Amino acid sequence: MILLERETQLDALRGHLAEAGAGRGRVVAAVGETGAGKTALVDAFTAAIGAEARIFRSACEDLSIPDPLGPLYDLAREAHWPLDRIGDRAERVPLFSEALEVFGAGALPTVLVIEDLHWADDATLDLVRYLGRRIANTHILMLITARNEALPGQRRLRRALGDIAPGNVVRIDVPLLSEAAVATLAQNAGLESGPIYRATVGNAFFVTELLRAGGDLTPSVRDATLTRAERLGIGARMALD
Repeated sequence: MILLERETQLDALRGHLAEAGAGRGRVVAAVGETGAGKTALVDAFTAAIGAEARIFRSACEDLSIPDPLGPLYDLAREAHWPLDRIGDRAERVPLFSEALEVFGAGALPTVLVIEDLHWADDATLDLVRYLGRRIANTHILMLITARNEALPGQRRLRRALGDIAPGNVVRIDVPLLSEAAVATLAQNAGLESGPIYRATVGNAFFVTELLRAGGDLTPSVRDATLTRAERLGIGARMALD
């Protein structure tokens, strides 16, 4: 599936990477609704920069009891940093300081990807705070993705990013696809665009899944929708039903 209407975002990310390469690191938050295509944007960016940077990827998980610093384990694994060092949670500041040194080392700039930060535990948000407040004089670009919807962790996430100096953090909005973009994708798939746009309103995930299935409802779309519906309260679920 081709990526449409993301040139502005990709150009902005390339610009921030160039700044990081010059020793002016940034935290970049790619924000959009569920299924808007935040991960696709990250995939396209990391694929395009190739060998221009060290790329370490991680993600937060929607667990009932999140493990503290889960994304840091992912990043450490990709950076070949001993994982047993992270286990000492009693000394968090020295750990974060060491992480800053590890990720900032090397001749190339480093891209730290943390996806779905709206699911982050408090320790991971502390890590983002710590790195974000010190990132300006490094070769690190921290690229996070987050939903812009009302979620239990949204206030904590907003507060964490608000604690970072405004000059160190940049927001990139990932909007829904336009009707013209959906028409282009549908035409490439040999399908009529009108019903697909009306059903998806440009949500990239739903558009992609419907086009792959020839316009029919797929189990992945059904499961994603029901999963979100099951989180509603009784009254809201009755109204939705």
